[in-house]
Amino acid sequence: MSVLATLTCGRAGVKSLALLEVTTGVRKFWMGAGMDSYFEKETIQEMRDLPLSNLARKIGLNFEEWFSHAAKPLPETFRVNPHHPDKEWAQKIIDKLGGKPVQWLSEIDAWQMPWPRGKAPDEYSKAMIQELHDIGCITRQELVSMMPPLVLKPQPHELVLDSCASPGSKTTQLALMQPLAGIVANEPNASRLNMLVTNCGRLGIDNVAIIQHDGRFISKIPPPGFDAVLCDVPCTGSATMRKNRGVWWNWSPKDGRDLFSLQVEIVERACLLTRPGGRVVYSTCSMDPIENEAVVLEILHRCPWMKLDVIPVEDLYAGAILHPGFNHWPILDESGEEVTDDFESLANFSPSHLPPRLRKKGEKT
Repeated sequence: MSVLATLTCGRAGVKSLALLEVTTGVRKFWMGAGMDSYFEKETIQEMRDLPLSNLARKIGLNFEEWFSHAAKPLPETFRVNPHHPDKEWAQKIIDKLGGKPVQWLSEIDAWQMPWPRGKAPDEYSKAMIQELHDIGCITRQELVSMMPPLVLKPQPHELVLDSCASPGSKTTQLALMQPLAGIVANEPNASRLNMLVTNCGRLGIDNVAIIQHDGRFISKIPPPGFDAVLCDVPCTGSATMRKNRGVWWNWSPKDGRDLFSLQVEIVERACLLTRPGGRVVYSTCSMDPIENEAVVLEILHRCPWMKLDVIPVEDLYAGAILHPGFNHWPILDESGEEVTDDFESLANFSPSHLPPRLRKKGEKT
């Protein structure tokens, strides 16, 4: 039997981590501090009434705590290349610029700077960070984006597939975490392949093979298959509001339902490509359970040979703030209001989108 570990990941600072045992798990929220909101007061009030804010309320978050951080910009963060010959020099430069190691990501030498993402306070700081990046000493990456590879944790001599790889931050992290593993990086979009190739070259990585396929139709490899697969699937990005401000106004509950089938099919293919005893890590940058818990539940129905693995995230991310995962989630209409759980209201929704308790009610006959 293979293992399915799932991460529902908001790269922009509202990072949701769900490791579910069928219908239970842990969801983690990382929230930056010490930075003012970059919205006007009038806009802030408008944002509180948008469907995205209503989603946060409906899934049971402490809304005021969540909102106070969700409206703030991301900090500048990156990880240091552990194999670069100038690693120690780079660490000294970062420290001199005011950077601080991120303790709960110390395994991969992650750092956070005392300024918002892309807003270095002076030309010297800006130039030094850019130079460190260009020579392969660091890789700019949001802290929450660093979590899925840590859960997958490639081992020596394993064959690992990154099914949706570009721009390559997770691919390169996997490769640098374990140089003795072989990483197959798949990117279906031809226009994004160049960035993936560039990032691997910039970091001096030689254990990555790049392929181009639709993630739903990646070819099988000779038995027994991949040891591990990372599925960081296309999603609505509803948790990226700290870097993509338009998400506040553009997100609609329908968006996640529209992507649901694509997400499920990518993960289903990953499960078919994984050897017995292997593992699949599923991640998104959405906070909508339809793109997260509902996808996992559907995979368990479609792939009965898979089981869910509960990972001790308290140990893995010591010091992180944790929130329970969901065994029930709201179904929202286009205004962000919750649909009642009577048959007539649910009849227009796919049973696959519903939580376990409502699946029978939503099935059409």
